[in-house]
Amino acid sequence: MPISRWCLLAAVTVAVLGLMLSPGAVVAAQFRTACQLAGAASFAQAATSPDVFTYSFRGALNGCRSRDTASPPTGTVEAGQTITVPYYWSYVDAMTGATFSGNAYATYQEPIPSGTGGCSGSSGTGSALVTWADRSTTVLAFRSGGSAAAIGLNGTVLPSLGLALTGYTGPAQAPPGATYVVTSTRFASESLRGVLFFEPPNPMLCNHLRRAQGPIGGEVGLGTTG
Repeated sequence: MPISRWCLLAAVTVAVLGLMLSPGAVVAAQFRTACQLAGAASFAQAATSPDVFTYSFRGALNGCRSRDTASPPTGTVEAGQTITVPYYWSYVDAMTGATFSGNAYATYQEPIPSGTGGCSGSSGTGSALVTWADRSTTVLAFRSGGSAAAIGLNGTVLPSLGLALTGYTGPAQAPPGATYVVTSTRFASESLRGVLFFEPPNPMLCNHLRRAQGPIGGEVGLGTTG
């Protein structure tokens, strides 16, 4: 898949948060919080079409500046990943009537972002999860479009997001819930927009790359102060 596309996508991934900004006063004046993002993204070209791709990413949010003194200074953001959560199971054996119970772990899949396009331009949509340093969470829905290694993006904070069960360690007689719901507990109903950057492993292979991994970074802002 074209490198430029990866670039766009990667930005899309991170787009998850916001808008590339000038430091200091501009951020404080326009956004509820703004952070530096550094992470990594992976992209894969669809087997059915060279112009369709999926991607995932994970990154750290640091140096967050905010007019809200309660906003955490750091956090993490990710999309297309899996999460593992503990759960308690219990069941009654139908043959003996005996009760069994215990603790186990369930794995859930975050929605995988996708997009279309090529070296000259691309667009994408997806959702991402932000976990702040105080364990509060923000669920993001985003869309992006642009060309080259930088893309514009915008979106909103969702009330919640459901993750699909992919596996568990407990007994089949007492499976965990089919869906794990992540709820936004910070920046509810706020908007997001931004521009981020992706560094492809080898730009010379733009038209021949079916998979790509590379660092993503930038400065992102979330919410408005108006």
